Amino acid sequence: MRKSEKSRHVARYTPRFLTFRALRDRNRATASRRPGIFRHALRGSNGVALITVILAVALITTITAAMIARQHIDIRRTTNIIHANKAYEYARGIEIWATRLLARDMLQEEEKVDHLGEDWASALPLTDVAGGTITGQILDLQGRFNLNNLVQTAVRDATAQDAIAQDAIAQGNDEQTRPSRESARFQRLLERCDLAPGLVAPVIDWLDEDTKRSYPDGAEDYAYLGLDVPYRAANAAMASPSELSLVLGFDYDAYVCLEPFISTLPTHTAINVNTAPADVLMALMNGITATQAEQLASRREVEPYVSVDDFLAQMDIVGIPIPETDADAFGDNTLSVNSNHYLIVADTQIGNVRVRLFSQVERLDNGNVRVLSRGRENL
Repeated sequence: MRKSEKSRHVARYTPRFLTFRALRDRNRATASRRPGIFRHALRGSNGVALITVILAVALITTITAAMIARQHIDIRRTTNIIHANKAYEYARGIEIWATRLLARDMLQEEEKVDHLGEDWASALPLTDVAGGTITGQILDLQGRFNLNNLVQTAVRDATAQDAIAQDAIAQGNDEQTRPSRESARFQRLLERCDLAPGLVAPVIDWLDEDTKRSYPDGAEDYAYLGLDVPYRAANAAMASPSELSLVLGFDYDAYVCLEPFISTLPTHTAINVNTAPADVLMALMNGITATQAEQLASRREVEPYVSVDDFLAQMDIVGIPIPETDADAFGDNTLSVNSNHYLIVADTQIGNVRVRLFSQVERLDNGNVRVLSRGRENL
């Protein structure tokens, strides 16, 4: 048998695993003759694989961390939304409680007198509820000066105003003639906050329906359209006391100073002398000193005023004479001992969310209380 045929015969009857083993041994022998090239190739491939694994782990870690952080933010956001809704519902509950308290006060009293010694004037103490706390109070808005009275009680006669302006110019006098009683009262409040009395004019122009500037300090659309952020005068009744900060000449600090003494009620209202602070009482008439105003206010702590005449008698006792020219300024249409307009302030906190709800309400003669407006503030 030839050698080649013998080799094929041996290979045919040789087990396959012996063939693979021989091939492996031959490859090892070949690799041993070229050690540098093979070892460098193995070392390079191992480095690339290691870097690939590290990059993959870093990428997976980054993605996982981002997902966890986003999930944490989503959980907190959802929790805050749930707490905010819960806090708002508690605030609405305080509003309902306050309206029923005001209605009961109207129906149970024979004398229509509202003063700070009644149940509605006592603030709701801080009360624990599930997950947080609640508190609230009722404020008498008729114990404040109603800014909308400036126009609701004024007689806007353009012809008469022109005559006044021309007469003032002819006399070389730039000052207006005597302002209306409501304007004079607001001027005294302005002086209390170290503001110019002339600022009452742009407030009137903001409220009145015409676009004619009040002489000499008024401001209509053209004055506001020239601002860096232009806007127009409302030429309508104010809906909120904060609207005063938009009027030319007023800023946030001026509003903060005046805010405890002003309101913006939809109809003409008289000032309740039983709930008005001493600063508002001091602004009722020129010549009332701070001491006299405090005496008028302190009398209410002993016994509330039961009528306007009772208040006028107390004014005489503390030494405040009422000139005959101002006698009609202290009638039932400008002063009162009861109120119909109130502000309910509900303050609730659930978890880390704090909600404050402002509800302006009107109490009708039949005892029903209706909500005129609401404002929500997230703290």
